[in-house]
Amino acid sequence: MSFVLMNIVYRERYSTGVHEAGKRAFPSYTKGVGTMRKRGIPILIRLNAEEKQNLAKQVKKSGLSQEGYLRSLINGYVPTELPPPTIFP
Repeated sequence: MSFVLMNIVYRERYSTGVHEAGKRAFPSYTKGVGTMRKRGIPILIRLNAEEKQNLAKQVKKSGLSQEGYLRSLINGYVPTELPPPTIFP
């Protein structure tokens, strides 16, 4: 089962935000100042119109943000397409 599909199933199962043990299903990542990952290095790339359309199409199929999609590729993970909405209404 792909990571994206597992994430969707997990969110569907624990949509209340609290699972049966009483702990938060989606923990808060803002427990203190400076605990979130900082990404302060901008990288500018130039694409032609065809490349931009291709990237936009792949990003839309993956359900990720453009930044998240590119970070996944950089880290060696090729995002898969989301399942059709008829599987998880």
